[in-house]
Amino acid sequence: MFNSIQKNNIGWTIRDNLEESILDNLYLKLKDFAACPDFSIVKENNVRTVLFLKPGKNTPDRIFVKLYKKGGLFEKIKHLVIPSKACSEWRNLKYFDNIGLPCPKPLALSEIKHFGLLDESCLLIEAIPFAFPLNKYVERNALSLEKRRSITTSLAGLIRNLHANNIFYKDLHGGNILISKKTESEFDLFFIDLHRAALPGKISERMRIKDIAQLCNSVLCSKTEKHLFLKEYLGKKEAANDSIRTFSRKISEKRDRLEKTRIKSRSKRCLKNSSVFEYKKNSRETYHGRKDFGKKQTDEVLALHALIKKNNMGSALKTSNKSVITLVEKEGRDPLCVKENSFVSILYTLKNMFRKSRAMRSWISANRLLVRDIATPLPFAVVEKKFGPLVFENYFISSFMKETKEINNYINVFKDPGHNICKSKFIKACAEVLKNLHSQGIYHADLKSNNILVTETEKNIWKFYFIDLDRVLFKKDISFYQSANNLAQLNASISSLITVKDRLKFFYYYAKDTPLYKNRKKYFRKIIEISRTKKTETYGISFDNIVV
Repeated sequence: MFNSIQKNNIGWTIRDNLEESILDNLYLKLKDFAACPDFSIVKENNVRTVLFLKPGKNTPDRIFVKLYKKGGLFEKIKHLVIPSKACSEWRNLKYFDNIGLPCPKPLALSEIKHFGLLDESCLLIEAIPFAFPLNKYVERNALSLEKRRSITTSLAGLIRNLHANNIFYKDLHGGNILISKKTESEFDLFFIDLHRAALPGKISERMRIKDIAQLCNSVLCSKTEKHLFLKEYLGKKEAANDSIRTFSRKISEKRDRLEKTRIKSRSKRCLKNSSVFEYKKNSRETYHGRKDFGKKQTDEVLALHALIKKNNMGSALKTSNKSVITLVEKEGRDPLCVKENSFVSILYTLKNMFRKSRAMRSWISANRLLVRDIATPLPFAVVEKKFGPLVFENYFISSFMKETKEINNYINVFKDPGHNICKSKFIKACAEVLKNLHSQGIYHADLKSNNILVTETEKNIWKFYFIDLDRVLFKKDISFYQSANNLAQLNASISSLITVKDRLKFFYYYAKDTPLYKNRKKYFRKIIEISRTKKTETYGISFDNIVV
């Protein structure tokens, strides 16, 4: 079924029906895949390049190619003892195929070694036509209740079969399961990306719980779907209500721990070279940015920003001693917002030796918010201009949200007696966004109304964006004073069109289902007390005569 061959002095193990000519100079072609029309890129990062290959008439429709790049010395030494990722996936694909678990067929494997140390490895896998990652398929398609139930039931049976064969997947999420439609009502599910799967001999409850918890975090949405999944997974013998409840509780606890770990890990990616972000540094400049934006475009945008600032053009949104904010528009591109934090004083610059610059704090905070599904304008790049260890100028580039308004400007619509916005629903939506922010341990130290943007996405459905993020803190829990201070900041800067009754309603929605709810009047008094210490004249508000 599998043969060993030599191609261009490189050893390959290949499947019988694979045309050997596909492997001719494959490594050379992969190093310059952009110049070869037969390749289409799926993913590229520091570890591997993943491509589709359409090689010829007598071969499978498409082939999935994974090229694992050269690692450091530690990686090379590690693989003297531990199989490479390509080798592990090859072994697992063959095992899954042999026992009848659905997965793509393995086609070819090679490892290039020098003096016994692994240099590069390459894996060719059958590509499944018209197949999509399960999580994206569920997210992007308006599936009927019946179809969702059918997918959930099939998925539970698939995972039950996986664990019945004593396989611990270790990376079981919706992106590693493909769904392929056979007909309108029939589909197939396939396992992919198997390099981490382990065969421990006997699978423990801890392993089962981890696999299912990862899956639940990425695919299963409603409580009904989770219950149906567990009922089908456990089977008739174990599916008593007590068993489901106990198992479900353990999975929920594991899900929470995994989600916290995931968020912590993904929050750090914006400062490293990865599949999404890039990092460059020299003696005069530090740059972090999105790969799809790029350093070249960053330099172009900063040059346009400098021109706008120099010529006092109308697209300068704000100018002060500390910062300049401009709107940069270029034909064929979405508008961008550039915030420059200028040199203030040598003392201020010396302080920044011991803390991150304002632009860098904004970059980190924006990406951390997005990881937590909290909306903010998409950050594209951050640049720090330096002299030795001192940062004299720093720039933060993000998308410009043309369709949004500062929350007070949006509230002005309530002046119009003919407006068709439900004020109560708007207040509830605003309260729930702030409640979600605080429940995740996030404290925005400058949460004034002009730092919240809002847009109506559908009739009486809104999306809120947080901006000016250089003073955002991420903590395990925030204190009552911090949450009260945020509420007071917003309370003291929100339009007077929001009445005292509206403000009480806001706090009612904010406090509901929290420890604050029973004593909400006491807490609201505290918020009013803090609000009285804020400058409110600009917004035409006074709390002197408010009695709660």
